Amino acid sequence: YQNLKKLIPNENRVRMAAFCRKKYWRMANHPTVHEALSDERLLRSGYPTFKMYYHPAFKG
Repeated sequence: YQNLKKLIPNENRVRMAAFCRKKYWRMANHPTVHEALSDERLLRSGYPTFKMYYHPAFKG
């Protein structure tokens, strides 16, 4: 909850996502999770995205 709160400014959306009773594989499709773990944030943190592996523009 605390980490999600740092990434998303809307308190209601954070609570809905954090206290949701869905399992991890269903939460992966939740819009709040998509906003918190966007491709831009992952790249800034140094993590690769799936687009880097499968998109032809990223291949060298």
